[in-house]
Amino acid sequence: MDKKIIRKNISEKRDNLIERETLDNKIIKKFINLKEYKEAENICIYVNYKSEINTKEIIKISLEKGKSVFVPRIKKNRKMDFIKINSLEDLEENKMGILEPKDNFNKKPDKIDLMILPGLAFDLNGGRIGYGGGYYDRYLMDRNEVLKISLCYEVQIIDKIPMEEHDIEYDYLITENRALKRK
Repeated sequence: MDKKIIRKNISEKRDNLIERETLDNKIIKKFINLKEYKEAENICIYVNYKSEINTKEIIKISLEKGKSVFVPRIKKNRKMDFIKINSLEDLEENKMGILEPKDNFNKKPDKIDLMILPGLAFDLNGGRIGYGGGYYDRYLMDRNEVLKISLCYEVQIIDKIPMEEHDIEYDYLITENRALKRK
């Protein structure tokens, strides 16, 4: 199946979910109970937008636990950096309406312990379809050591993602029903 069609179908399913807060709480609880999260000091995480899982709650929890939290900021050359924030007040909307670190914040991570890898659709073998910009694929291209965790709702899982050579796979997938470590 074509990636554009998968994106459209899964977006509609995710947008129409009911009891989103209950599902988010289950996913967040599974995530913060992971050994890898508990041991992580430097976390890269996107800020949720529209019907994505509430990552702002994970950011708040992580900051309260004293973890260093880095959030993506898009650059002009279709690349991105991760910038350290100290609170959600350190964020502002970009031209697409997505929250990212303000321009006066510039501390980048020396080391990344884990990254929350966004996506629209996932399979159970590490496959994921992002939003089509390739930002994470480019950022992670030479960073194989980074533990990549994707959070999603069960409705976002399909049988097989059509992967291309440059597509980055996740290491863990967490839904409201399971936490799956890829082999």
